[in-house]
Amino acid sequence: MQEEEEERQRAIEHHIALYRNVFSGPSGTCVLADILANCHFLEPLDAGNPQMIGEYNVGIYLLASLGVMKPDNRIEVVNNLLGQNPLLGTIPFGKD
Repeated sequence: MQEEEEERQRAIEHHIALYRNVFSGPSGTCVLADILANCHFLEPLDAGNPQMIGEYNVGIYLLASLGVMKPDNRIEVVNNLLGQNPLLGTIPFGKD
């Protein structure tokens, strides 16, 4: 059973590595931002619009495939969205 779980974890890590390889460079980051914008990421959703919900789910799938959206890193995601880093303090938006 442990061997199956290790194989499953390796497959997940490989999947994430493939997606990160595609989207991690400057062009990939711009493309991902464009896709997420078209998937209504960080926008209010109309629950009565199944197409909008489906597009949003595509964006969430991409973020999950990049290893960004996982149950064990929600606080880290929120801190990054707010521009906060526990090691560096608050980072003003638009600043490196």
